[in-house]
Amino acid sequence: MNKSYYNTANSSLWLFTLAVFCALILPRLVQDGMFLDGIFYAAISRNLAHHLGTFWNPHYSNTFYPSLHEQPPLMFWLQAQFFRLLGDSMYVERIYSLLTAIITALGINLIWKELSYHKPEIKQYGWLPVLFWIIVPICFWSYVNNLEECTMSLFDVFAVYFIIKSLNQTNKIPLLLISGGFILLASLTKGPQGLFPLCIIIVRYFTHKDISFKRTLIYSVVLVLLPAIIYTYFYTNPIIRESYHQYFLRRFVLTFNNNNQTTNFRLYLLFRLIGELTPALLLTGISMIFARKKIIVKEFFHDHKRDFYFFLFIGLSASLPLMITLEQRGFYLTTSFPYFAIAFALIVVPFIYYQINLLTNKFIKGFKVLSLVMLIVVILTTFSAIGKTKRDEDMLHDIYLMGKEIPPRTVISVDRDLFYNWSLHAYLQRYFHISLDEDTLRNYHLIEKINLNPKSIPNNYSKINLPTTKYDLYHRK
Repeated sequence: MNKSYYNTANSSLWLFTLAVFCALILPRLVQDGMFLDGIFYAAISRNLAHHLGTFWNPHYSNTFYPSLHEQPPLMFWLQAQFFRLLGDSMYVERIYSLLTAIITALGINLIWKELSYHKPEIKQYGWLPVLFWIIVPICFWSYVNNLEECTMSLFDVFAVYFIIKSLNQTNKIPLLLISGGFILLASLTKGPQGLFPLCIIIVRYFTHKDISFKRTLIYSVVLVLLPAIIYTYFYTNPIIRESYHQYFLRRFVLTFNNNNQTTNFRLYLLFRLIGELTPALLLTGISMIFARKKIIVKEFFHDHKRDFYFFLFIGLSASLPLMITLEQRGFYLTTSFPYFAIAFALIVVPFIYYQINLLTNKFIKGFKVLSLVMLIVVILTTFSAIGKTKRDEDMLHDIYLMGKEIPPRTVISVDRDLFYNWSLHAYLQRYFHISLDEDTLRNYHLIEKINLNPKSIPNNYSKINLPTTKYDLYHRK
């Protein structure tokens, strides 16, 4: 088959991948309501954009985390720039999250192109690892919910890209230093979880045997050089040092003492990883079943085997260390999925390459039209979803009503049970800069309707008549 034929076939498959990407993210991304962590991060970022808090001392609310050090601050600062540029609309964090997904997909494609440095026949198949990546359920869920892992994943993908690119170049040092910079940015987003690319050259040594042990050590030292220098400076700066000291006390000590425990099963994330990779594993298995054995043997085991193990071990290095503690959540795995996707794509690509040879031009053009129609349907569905709410609908309904009544940056009082409703904290802070206080009666007092009784209403307070569904708002007479 000629080059034009392959270009047409792969452009059709890129269009299909784009349609799947948009279908999994856009319709849910434009709807109101979000997972707690995503709203929490958006509230901190918006506060920073409004000069509430600083880079090394972010601010969440007046009564809860007025000084926040539970996470490194880079994502908050980056997202704050979007708030400064675009305003306070609910779509700001959604645009930011979508951009991290798009840029990460571009990074995966760049890594794939570097793999084709010595295998030009697979260069056009960059859509395949992107497709395997985005169909992982917890992966596209993370991008819909503005999680820190999405930003960290972006930096780590480009760190891996520049490491691999350096190994294909004569002058490796500048590219390794650039990679070290991206590793630093990843660690400034979510902490040590972002440092896993530091081990990649060692992984390469064991999987490919194409660099000496001495050079492996030298390149690894160069890779760690920039992060080490910057963190040394951080230690000499008293403001930054105190911020990291608080981070260590509030995050690491509590986590390793199991104060933040989310599971009793140490291998929870391993089984969750297998479950999340099921769609990609099924597609890989089906491809191998229908592929001719001689093609798999010739193309994969002879040409792609080392690269497969290389990316498989990168994915494991980004996921298995998360099992050290019992604070394990499925979305923590998001950073590892690009490398598993590339590994599986390397198995499937010989079969895809072979199958494209069997397709007619008529079929390819028909598939392209079908993909275009699918993309148009997704875009129309996305527009129809604007203004809808996918979660916490009653809570958000009341919050918007109360936000018009309560002045910005006000602290309102609530009872103890309501104070521990973390989503209520997050939405009120994100949209109206309103904080909650359980200790002192304030000018405004909030009561959940389900708990309403005469004794729960403080003396000298009168109800504000609002058509709320879930809460009643009272004002001091």
